[in-house]
Amino acid sequence: MDYEKQSAELKKQLAAAQQQIAQQQLIIKALQNQLFGKKTEVFKQVVSGQQSLFSDQQLAELEDSDQETIEVVTVKQKQVVRHRKAKQSGKRTALLNSLPQVDQVIPLTDTKCPYCQEEMSKIGQRLARREATLKPAELYCKNYYQESYKCNHCHPDGNDVVVNSKVPQAILPHSYFSSSILAKISELKFNLALPFHR
Repeated sequence: MDYEKQSAELKKQLAAAQQQIAQQQLIIKALQNQLFGKKTEVFKQVVSGQQSLFSDQQLAELEDSDQETIEVVTVKQKQVVRHRKAKQSGKRTALLNSLPQVDQVIPLTDTKCPYCQEEMSKIGQRLARREATLKPAELYCKNYYQESYKCNHCHPDGNDVVVNSKVPQAILPHSYFSSSILAKISELKFNLALPFHR
């Protein structure tokens, strides 16, 4: 008895699922026809009181299904030809050779043989790679000390004679900027168009 109820419920569920599948198939078919189906221009009836642009004979000819329209599309392929300049050999080497050379030897940290653990002897070195390196600008404070000399022999009017060395005058009075910093700021501002706040 219990199995019969379960069987009846399963049959109802199966029938409902089949009905739902059939509805979804109809919807899918309608959408496929809308997307991929044949599209023809169908002229609707003209509203009463308004004249048509075409006569009835012209409308009938346009709506005639016997006539086939063949659209010929010609595709012209463009051929792109790129002319690349031949690379000039030796340009990189010439640039690197024109720079001041600094050699850096990378030492071997463990000089013992990996097999017998005996000390190995150096037989030479090879150039692994070359690179151009930029040394960043150095900012340092230059302290100007003025030397003072006193004469032990002269005492005009009872005072000591003290002579100080002449310190170069600052480019801007009461400023801690040197001429090299102002020249760099001017180069960045007027040569590279960098704003002052940078």
